[in-house]
Amino acid sequence: MPTCNVCGIESLPLKDIAVEVNINNFFADVSSKYSYENSSDELLESSFVFPIESGGVVHEFEAQFIYDEASEKNRTVFILLEDEEMTDVFSMKVVLLSHFDFTEDFQMEITYDNAGTFSAVECSSEENGFFSSDCVIANFLPQFPFSYQSNVEIIFIIDRSGSMDGDPIQQAAQSLLLLLKSLPAGCRFQVVGFGSTYKMLFSEPQDNTEENVSKALEYQHNLGADMGGTEVLPVLTAVYASKMVGSADRWRREIIFLTDGGVVNHAEIIALVAENAATSRLSAIGLGQGASTALVSGIARAGNGRALFVRDEKNLREAILDVLNCCLQPWLTDVAIKWRLTRSGVPVTSVLHVPSQVPPVFTHTFTTVAALVPPGNDPLEGEVTLSFKVAGKTMTLTAAIPPPSSVVETGFPSRRLLHRYTASLQITELIDRYSGSGSDEDRASIVDLSLAAGIISPFTAFIGLRPKQLQSRGKISVKIPLGVRKHISMDYLDGVALYPSQGRSLSLQPRFDTVLEEPENDVIFSIAELQLFSGAWASTHKLAKALSLPPAKIDSTPPQFAGLHEDIWTTALVLAFLRLKLIKRQTEWQLMAKKARDWLFQVMDETAANQVVEAACQAIAGATQPI
Repeated sequence: MPTCNVCGIESLPLKDIAVEVNINNFFADVSSKYSYENSSDELLESSFVFPIESGGVVHEFEAQFIYDEASEKNRTVFILLEDEEMTDVFSMKVVLLSHFDFTEDFQMEITYDNAGTFSAVECSSEENGFFSSDCVIANFLPQFPFSYQSNVEIIFIIDRSGSMDGDPIQQAAQSLLLLLKSLPAGCRFQVVGFGSTYKMLFSEPQDNTEENVSKALEYQHNLGADMGGTEVLPVLTAVYASKMVGSADRWRREIIFLTDGGVVNHAEIIALVAENAATSRLSAIGLGQGASTALVSGIARAGNGRALFVRDEKNLREAILDVLNCCLQPWLTDVAIKWRLTRSGVPVTSVLHVPSQVPPVFTHTFTTVAALVPPGNDPLEGEVTLSFKVAGKTMTLTAAIPPPSSVVETGFPSRRLLHRYTASLQITELIDRYSGSGSDEDRASIVDLSLAAGIISPFTAFIGLRPKQLQSRGKISVKIPLGVRKHISMDYLDGVALYPSQGRSLSLQPRFDTVLEEPENDVIFSIAELQLFSGAWASTHKLAKALSLPPAKIDSTPPQFAGLHEDIWTTALVLAFLRLKLIKRQTEWQLMAKKARDWLFQVMDETAANQVVEAACQAIAGATQPI
């Protein structure tokens, strides 16, 4: 929730919120108005804190003052800057002030003609400048079958600085347990904690054996925020310097980096990650409001991985398991984007690709690309294709270019949604290049594009000055660039945030139709603690409690399955429980469940295993004990 503070000491009361949203393709144009009241007679200096998603764009703000008196002695300055420590996700809770009975059920079914590809065109709006080009955006949702890779070293780097104390480090510890329980057979792993110094659990990555996992679980049990400040460069240098034992056998390294803080030497860190990107893929997770967007997004881009931001530490487990799922996907090769654009059948030869390099591609995760082309009298036609190789097989996704759209359907003037998002991608690339070069030319390019597109950058700021004499409803309106600094002096912000969808599609659906009420939050953690190294679960009173079942029900194998391994029925019950009652949290348990299914397929054939799980689904669905 945005806040308005007086010199950072006390908050002004929020009186009103108004939000307006227009959606174009996979982007949302959001205008938010926040009204605060200063009830004192003092002339106050205040700051407005407005956190946005890391992919968000703010390109307009307006501050309005309403006074009891018509004039004021002093002039007021407004300044909007970009802060590299900018927080990332807007969060708001809305509750009913009085009881409301829901008496009508509402169901909606949405279908897509082509769910794997989406595209949109935004026409030029001026003769010269950045907006003089036509802009095309394409979104792809690759879905390809794959086997989880075992020839991989997984290194989990955990921020153990003092700022992680409390819930953050506890959630990190729980996430580490789920990660350890989800590791595939045959891989190697390492756990590294860092703060002012760093400490590796093992001298080098170790095989995924029961003994090594037990050592890691002991480390996890004692995990604390007790390592001082946040020094990132030394720990990454040490991790990259460690020899990859299986490199000669086409092994690769996957790094999952977790931090809640920021650093000042971004350029040096990002350069180090980029130097090692050929053999090591790095994904980063920023936890809490203090996580540096520049650091987390920068190293993830340089490391060809994913960047996730978690405002609420309770969502950390899902984020880490989501990243682990991507880490275990194969590295794609020959990834390419091809634009085939025409006007009245004549090929368009001048196409500026944005970003210049295709971003990392993962299954069930959207990949967004853009292009800027010279304007013309005839509409753009054609298609854009994403192609890549996975396991030696070439796959392609093609998005057809739709009719251009230059008018917002609601009647509001176009905010140049797609153009501004494309500009933000260009500025991000230029900043990455400047971090490595430090050249005046790169800096000038950033400033020029920032001013041309109205997109804020680390080197630009827009200032609004209120005149000395002001009418009772005096108003300042300032067009500003993209992004927003943590501290903005204004009464409210009327801007537009552009959010490219990072939605994911679930590939696993329960075969049993019943989906029951979700149990309490820590049940997955309890189940994970009890999973054996083999992937199975043994019948215990603790497991019965976690599943909210009488112990006798776990021990009572149905007669048709009598004589099977003693842990088969118990394992099937856990899988059924996860499928029926925790489907919304599938990301957290899907790798753990895969390990259990693999164990079932080892001790019995696949048909029999599915029969046992279906019988377990019926047993769980018929349980009378409340969840």
